[in-house]
Amino acid sequence: VLILFSISDMMAENRDYDALVQNINLEDITSSEHNANILRTLRDGNQGWNKTLHILGYEIEGDNDEFIVGEGDDLGWLGYFIGRSEAIDVLEVQYLSEEGEQVDAFMRGVACNQSIKELTIQTDLGDQGF
Repeated sequence: VLILFSISDMMAENRDYDALVQNINLEDITSSEHNANILRTLRDGNQGWNKTLHILGYEIEGDNDEFIVGEGDDLGWLGYFIGRSEAIDVLEVQYLSEEGEQVDAFMRGVACNQSIKELTIQTDLGDQGF
């Protein structure tokens, strides 16, 4: 099943994030300092970053481009920051939690991104979609 979001739906969903982003503590919406640093890179940009982001269920190489989804990671915020980032060329999603609302919020954010040139999704999205 493929769910399409209209631009107005995406904008409405992101309004809450837009209102909260100025006061959000990245450590409060992530499971680790490592993941908070990735969100910080997405938010602030980083010229030394390789412009690739891997979303994983476990660490593979321990690189700074591996967001390891754990308990406490808010996928809605991850999607929001991915959606606003101008620094991502490649997004590889190998794992997302099974929480439908979290996946939906993540997908809505990602759908707003204008810089991704290559997107790979190797996980079950359930009923969610672009």
